[in-house]
Amino acid sequence: MSQHVKPLSQKAINSIANAGYLNVWEGAVRSAKTVASTLAWIVYVTKSREKYFLMTGKTNATLYRNVISGDFGLLSILGDKAEYKTDSEGNRVLLITNDNNEVKTCYCIGGNDERSFTKARGLTVAGWYADEVNLQPKSFIEEAFRRTLVSTDRKHFWTLNPDNPNHFIYTDFIDKYEQEQLQGFYLWHFTLDDNYAISAERKEELKRQYTGIFYRRFILGERCLAEGVIYDMFNEDNTYDDTTMPEDLKRLAERYIAVDYGTTNPCVFLDIYDDGDTIWVDDEYYWDSKVQGRQKTDSEYGIDMLKFMNNGNAHCAVVCDPSAASFIAELKSKDIYVVPADNTVIEGIRNTSTLIAKRKIKVHRTRCSGLIKDAGVYSWDEKAAILGNEKPVKNNDHRLDALRYYVMTILANWRINE
Repeated sequence: MSQHVKPLSQKAINSIANAGYLNVWEGAVRSAKTVASTLAWIVYVTKSREKYFLMTGKTNATLYRNVISGDFGLLSILGDKAEYKTDSEGNRVLLITNDNNEVKTCYCIGGNDERSFTKARGLTVAGWYADEVNLQPKSFIEEAFRRTLVSTDRKHFWTLNPDNPNHFIYTDFIDKYEQEQLQGFYLWHFTLDDNYAISAERKEELKRQYTGIFYRRFILGERCLAEGVIYDMFNEDNTYDDTTMPEDLKRLAERYIAVDYGTTNPCVFLDIYDDGDTIWVDDEYYWDSKVQGRQKTDSEYGIDMLKFMNNGNAHCAVVCDPSAASFIAELKSKDIYVVPADNTVIEGIRNTSTLIAKRKIKVHRTRCSGLIKDAGVYSWDEKAAILGNEKPVKNNDHRLDALRYYVMTILANWRINE
């Protein structure tokens, strides 16, 4: 852990000292809410008379990255008093030893879909820590609450970045408990100014990482609806032509083809060159069976792919929608290397927005005119947002889905957040 530790804000200290039945830390990124919540969790777990606890995140990987590892994660804070391991039954667990040499077991579970609640069934735990609780399904949250019912020291700890104000995490839990003045319910709202360890320069860097709705939520700490054009930051600076293309780009850069597969829906290939700093979308293939009047077979798409790759003389990796099993098999039969895409939507849109705003995505003006046109009209589904269900309108999205697949699947986090 860093030797240059800044003091906690009074708000953070108060949130640690006043842990009750349900404790919620909501606010901007890097606002010290996770540090405060983990310190509160340590105090609770080490002092509790109970032995077993539950920790959850969207996935086990995000829980580990956000809360357990890192300079201010539980492993760093606790040192040799903590161990993260797989137990004899295959469960990921964090073992915490208190000052009385009692070992407390925290079961670590990812809650990324509606089936995730089955992972928590059968557990009996004292308390529960949820990282990014708004990204976990309602069924999972309800099951986690049930796992603590018989506890004699029942407490729950949640963190989240602000979300759609109609999200169930507010309507069914946070706002409801606040209105009912539930005993033992504490809601703490954090901003960047609550993190004394962050410099003014770092704050400016963080602000440049987000745009639009994500800026309002992750930087300003506002709850707000997703509305309007999603990539409203896309402009002429995100385009290029053959005269402004870097010299030797196609010889020196890594080449990929991103695919959004469709039979009744359009099928898209994007030809992408990545120089390690900027993504250059140089060409596009688009087949809309409804417009063309006939569907193509996987074999025909496979032939089109080889032509798109310059008649098969310049094979490269293909990043493909993982649901397109038959087409992936067709590509592999042609000795094409396929990478199944990460189809995470909202995080993918956020990361793509960041790269567009930083002008790290460039699109060829003439060869990719369809992608440029789609970027100007790709919008949030405002009717769905009112109901708390955040998603894009399913129109003019196929080229942009392919671009999002590339960003989510190939790019390391540092490329997005640098």
